[in-house]
Amino acid sequence: MKFAHLSDFHLTLSDQKNSPLRDDLIGAITTVVSDLKSIENQLDFISITGDLTENGDIASYLKLKELFAELCVPVFFVPGNHDLRQPFSQIFGSSSKNLTNEKLDYHAAFGTVQVIGLDTLVEGETTGALDEAQLSSLKEFLFSTEYSHSVVSLHHPPFTIGHSEFDPMSTLVGSEEMGTIVAQAKSKVTILCGHVHRPYQAQWKGANCYISGGPSFQMGSGFFFGDEPLIPVDEPFTYYVHSIDEAGDHVVGTRFLKLAPAFS
Repeated sequence: MKFAHLSDFHLTLSDQKNSPLRDDLIGAITTVVSDLKSIENQLDFISITGDLTENGDIASYLKLKELFAELCVPVFFVPGNHDLRQPFSQIFGSSSKNLTNEKLDYHAAFGTVQVIGLDTLVEGETTGALDEAQLSSLKEFLFSTEYSHSVVSLHHPPFTIGHSEFDPMSTLVGSEEMGTIVAQAKSKVTILCGHVHRPYQAQWKGANCYISGGPSFQMGSGFFFGDEPLIPVDEPFTYYVHSIDEAGDHVVGTRFLKLAPAFS
């Protein structure tokens, strides 16, 4: 099976002069969707790990749904900290199977690979949380012997990045409990995240982890780790394409996109 992983579109229809969002945001997102369209016949699904919109408004969700309507491959969404659960679910609810009463979690299976989405949104906060019901569901899925590989998508990384500004904004309540479950999983585990606005890769509790950059804007500093100040940077946008074969071997490629300059 093959799938693409992207994050942090932050689509908005309003003027954002004092924000780090790129000037031609809708144009950039259109380019990303067109690129996905060009390879979709080779993909089983697309995972988008949150912050679909900047302000969580219905108009922006509708515009994003319009853009994604070009795609025929299944697209799975989890909300990020900039999303709002009620309008998100009103527009994209059909793409998620609720596993708890309040959260927009999902579960799907592609042969021996299961795909799990976890809603970490805490409305009004930049940080995230997993509740007991979500952790219980995750444990049930990852302790199943039915699957050889589990792909878990969530907005907030459950591990620290190692940057003094990123990490406080990325705190995830329940990450310790999640780590215990992941470490004892009966299958191989891949974790997909967003939120950081910069591509990272990590190994955590035996799982291979990927943070996607965002086409809305990318953040950088003089070095990936440490204490140097974060600033928006005008650099190429990339996203990941994953391939998992019948033996469970996992290979990841990086797709580079040339977008218009981020800032005028």
